[in-house]
Amino acid sequence: MWRKVLAGLAAAVTAVPAQATWLEARTPHFVIYSEQKSAALTRYAEQLERFDQAVRPFFHTDDPELSDARKLRIYVLRDQTAVGTLAGDAMIAGLYVTRASGSRAWVHRSDSGSALELNAQTVFQHEYLHHLVLGRTGAPLPMWVSEGMAEFFGTAQVRPDGSVMIGYVPRYRARDLFQDQLPLEQMLAPARDRMTSQDVLQTYARGWLLIHYLSFNKARGGQLNRYLALIAQGKPQLESAREAFGDLRKLNRELSGYLRQNSYTGRVVPADKINPGTVSIRPLGAGEAAIMPVQMRSERGVNNRTAPAVLQNALRVAARFPNDPAVLAALAEAQQDAGDNAAAIASADRALAADPKSQKALVMKSRALMALAAKEPKKTDFRALRQVIAAANRIDPDNAEPLLMFYQTYDLQGIKPTKNSVDGLYYALDLVPQDDAIRLVAVHQLVVDNNLPAAARAFGPIAYNPHASKMAPKLQAVMASLQSGSQDAALRSLESLGKEDAPAQAGSGR
Repeated sequence: MWRKVLAGLAAAVTAVPAQATWLEARTPHFVIYSEQKSAALTRYAEQLERFDQAVRPFFHTDDPELSDARKLRIYVLRDQTAVGTLAGDAMIAGLYVTRASGSRAWVHRSDSGSALELNAQTVFQHEYLHHLVLGRTGAPLPMWVSEGMAEFFGTAQVRPDGSVMIGYVPRYRARDLFQDQLPLEQMLAPARDRMTSQDVLQTYARGWLLIHYLSFNKARGGQLNRYLALIAQGKPQLESAREAFGDLRKLNRELSGYLRQNSYTGRVVPADKINPGTVSIRPLGAGEAAIMPVQMRSERGVNNRTAPAVLQNALRVAARFPNDPAVLAALAEAQQDAGDNAAAIASADRALAADPKSQKALVMKSRALMALAAKEPKKTDFRALRQVIAAANRIDPDNAEPLLMFYQTYDLQGIKPTKNSVDGLYYALDLVPQDDAIRLVAVHQLVVDNNLPAAARAFGPIAYNPHASKMAPKLQAVMASLQSGSQDAALRSLESLGKEDAPAQAGSGR
């Protein structure tokens, strides 16, 4: 089952042996870290690129050149035990997290023992599909579409000749497909706050079935796009379904017959239609390899309970590599996570002394300065703070985090944000549309600007977030307020969302 992952265990900092030989692979869309041998990592990276290039045309997705900040960073661990330790759940096969700092995924390289098991590659492809689709459109997708589509493409296989076959049956969903079936109308317009765990599993399975049927049934060609267009216009889900698909009882009977057939159509994307691009490999330095467990754990996310153990591990590595900029930047992050902002600033400065172009060090220094400013805004030199953030932005203008922090400095200072900072906020959302935290800030600013139609469009992916089913009534109330035309009502509704209401931004697979 896919679900939000609870905070991981501090023991994850020892998930990877310090003496392991880590390699970095860079491709047009990914930065991959692994202990695999160079040839194996090159093959793995090429497979990921082939998957990307095979599925991207289905969504008419642009393919611009990406800076490092916009590439998906992937950590390929030894086995599921290593991933589960990092995730805090032994059953987790893969993990995906997205924030302003970028998107991260953790998978393992051991093969599944059975086709009936959900393997790491399928988990990754499922989550990457979410990453790719939301990264293109930022459009609202009902749960059955979002998860059904991810299941549909998640089972794709890169074949030995380099072609990609799309449309395989998710055999690990067989039990859910053939159990008492979730009524179609209930799947198309669910009461998400009352969905049971079995309803969710059936939505994944039946969502796959309906996506597959609509994709390969010529008589229903174009109906899915019509349905999504109606949803984007703000029409209710059930009304949109009836207008796009016609008689839903007839569609339900067709689906039942489709499920019972002996074979299913697939689609092959030929190898000569795919250009995986160049894969460059480099071995990590000794310090980079030693700090890797800390880096992974910090990027996975820590809390008050786990942060101290990560910091202690970072300090041990920094004692061995006191002048390594990568180690010092990771140490600064661990110190800032643990609440020692002064130490984080000092470590970031040491990293910058060794490498003045270390964007991570500048970002960590900015985070620590922002935390201090939040505590004592009257004692903060906001001009100096913005200079540090601007320096980080100059190194990579496509890193969303400095843009978000620059905007937030005005809120901390208690003054109206400049047009430049607001434009930067909106660009940050364009860069990382998968991040609901940036999205909420942008929605609020759009309401302040009294651009309620744009605010409603931007809020759509949050309102339909499949990981926020228990919050669905509150999120739908916010959407209704944005569509009401009342700026005051929209502001009140948005401000009623507390931090505890933030939708999940992590995906995981069992």
